[in-house]
Order: sequence, then C-alpha cells, then structure tokens
Amino acid sequence: MQGTLILNHREIEQKIERITWQIYEEFSHEKAVILIGIQGNGSILADLICDKLKSISSMDITRGDIQLDKTASLPGHAELICPKSLENQSVVLIDDVLNSGKTILMALVPLVNQAPGNIKTVVLADRNHKQFPVSADIVGITLSTTLHEHIYFDIHEGSMKVSLG
Repeated sequence: MQGTLILNHREIEQKIERITWQIYEEFSHEKAVILIGIQGNGSILADLICDKLKSISSMDITRGDIQLDKTASLPGHAELICPKSLENQSVVLIDDVLNSGKTILMALVPLVNQAPGNIKTVVLADRNHKQFPVSADIVGITLSTTLHEHIYFDIHEGSMKVSLG
C-alpha cells in the first residue's frame, strides 16, 4: 500500500506499551478489567494489550469483542461477544482509529445496556474528524489529516500509513 508512513513497527510497539501502562495506571485499584476490541484491528490491538497487561498485572483480565457493520447508518447493530457479564465491571473499549466517532458510538450501545461500572475508550490513532461527541480516554497518537486521507493500520506489516483514497 502506498502512503506516508506514520508509525513503523517499533513505534507501534512503543505506543501499545504506553497504552497498556496507562490502562494499568487507570485500573490498578481494580481486581478485574474487561477488554473489548472492536472487530478487525481493534480486536487485534485488544489481544496485544491483553497480553502485555497480563505480564505487568495480577488483575483478572477478560477479553471480549464487538462485531458491527462499520458502514451501517446509525443506529446500526452491534453485537457484544464476551464470556462475562459487564454489570458493575470496569470495561476498556479498544479500536485502532477514531475518525468520526460513529464506530465507537455504535459499539458503546451493547456495553451500556449491560450497566458496567465504568467504560474507558482506547485508540491507537485519533484523527479528530468528529461528527459525534465521542472521544478516546487513552490515545496512542493524534493526527491532523484531511477528510480525503485515510489511515491504514497493518498489523501484519507492522506499520500505520496515511494515504489518499
């Protein structure tokens, strides 16, 4: 894929490491935390963060996912897949890129319906093109891009690029 390299593999690893420590700092007083990845790269990032969090913490960490159609119009449909109830639990919702806020907004619906104790949002990159009042609590990198540019995060290649398209 052509484009301007934003983060290489080593820089992504550093961002994920810092995000993991921020999650740990936020929830260090908790006995348990539930990490929910938004399907696709959000789930991959959630797996990476989960592994790192388990290596630095004794918290009980549960992994779940949200499946949704990112192209659907609101309100859309999002399905939570998690082996544990979220009721009164600390939840971290994870995605790769925050753009308009629509995906995170759709993903929050099934989470809020289970009455968690609190929810924090995490993204690797925030583009700041909000159409909805959604922000991330923990952000790896904030970028200024045009509306015509897209961010591609390739976990297999280990890079993040901005390209026109």
